Amino acid sequence: NYTVLIRPYNLIGTCYYRLGDYEKAIEYYTKSLEIKRFILKQGNRHPSIIKSYRNIRVCYFKLGDYKKAIRYYERIIRIKKLILLSILTFSIITLFKILFDLGLIKIKKI
Repeated sequence: NYTVLIRPYNLIGTCYYRLGDYEKAIEYYTKSLEIKRFILKQGNRHPSIIKSYRNIRVCYFKLGDYKKAIRYYERIIRIKKLILLSILTFSIITLFKILFDLGLIKIKKI
């Protein structure tokens, strides 16, 4: 079961981060991220991926590698947009179902 490895890798990464060893922190945050990608069916669209990207982004920022930090910011934004779109779509479908159940809208058969 790979899920038991996600948290320890993340915590080791945090320890290295606090020690100021950002490259080693990236290594462990990346291991945690790879396991998440492997396990999660939604792949890069899962909200927990955002935490891993955020951790890696902060390390690159601390290292002064702003281009890589920006890439991780952009990945976070893409995921958040996908999640927001999913929530919006679900909300619209739910609203139409409620309106249909109340008889406030009718669907024409073709």
